[in-house]
Amino acid sequence: MVMGKSFGGLLKELREKQSYSINKLSEKSGVSTAHLSRLENKRRNPPSPKTIKKISRILGSYSELMDAAGYGKLSSSQAEQVEAGIIFDILEDEEILELWNDF
Repeated sequence: MVMGKSFGGLLKELREKQSYSINKLSEKSGVSTAHLSRLENKRRNPPSPKTIKKISRILGSYSELMDAAGYGKLSSSQAEQVEAGIIFDILEDEEILELWNDF
């Protein structure tokens, strides 16, 4: 897990760094404004890999968000593949976790 950074804290940092409001991120990612707000304010457990994928399509940092959510860390080459969209574009949560754990 990312040391010293909660999932919500990382999400907020990435969103603000890219000058997205919660409403704009919600609109672009398809994740509700309320859900994003709860995640940032630690009123929800970290989301599913599928939700993280939706958010990271806008903000990037899929591997870092997955790590902060407690799913573990990928190697840099694996993270590059994910960030490039080569692996997880059409997979469901269970398939993503199965592949993730195989790394």
